[in-house]
Amino acid sequence: MGADAVATPQGGPPARAAVLIPAYQAARSLEGVIQATRRAVPGMEIVVVDDGSTDGSGEVASRAGARLLTHPRNLGKGAALKTGFRDLMGRARAVVTLDADGQHDPVEIPALLALLESSGAAIAVGSRMGDVKTMPWIRRLANRGSSGLLSALAGTRLEDTQSGYRVYRSRDLPGLLSFGSGYDYESEVLIRACRSGMLVVFGAIRTVYGDEQSHFRPWRDGIRFLRLVLRNLPGRAPAKH
Repeated sequence: MGADAVATPQGGPPARAAVLIPAYQAARSLEGVIQATRRAVPGMEIVVVDDGSTDGSGEVASRAGARLLTHPRNLGKGAALKTGFRDLMGRARAVVTLDADGQHDPVEIPALLALLESSGAAIAVGSRMGDVKTMPWIRRLANRGSSGLLSALAGTRLEDTQSGYRVYRSRDLPGLLSFGSGYDYESEVLIRACRSGMLVVFGAIRTVYGDEQSHFRPWRDGIRFLRLVLRNLPGRAPAKH
């Protein structure tokens, strides 16, 4: 095993992994997510990036024992992820990302880490598309449509491009920090990774749908998605911004 490989201790997840949770207006659900993560992966570092929340999300994260990084104003999910990546790259060999709204069950973390290790991939993505019976139909339609389009841009099949439940190998993160700031960031990560020869793999996860509030804004984020598609059309190198 090479020096940069993620080592998997017998009976446990890869050593020196950390969990990154981008949070915006998530005070109601964040403590439960942190507690569930701590139960699923005892002793693993948990970093929360409070992306300019005004509802006390940062205070909730601190009380729950997470390492807190704060944006003074809302910069977008992509910006929050990149802040956390920069903080963790030198201290963790793999970074798990999950959302703060409780949709992602942290019990899946060891399986995603094991998938990253066994596949040798740069990114392992938790896919919700294996069992979509509980997924709201509008999300199912949007996920399948966007995944099909982004697969064409990436040049390979991408099963679930909208899932934020992922594991990134830290050595590959520097090449994924120079673009995006909003919800389009996670989609562009997959396009850029695949085009640069990184391996992206997908593993089935269970998703919990409740009454969580989405921070997706159809007009603003729809325009960003359109721009993402245009700047990644075949023959064009993805623009840095």
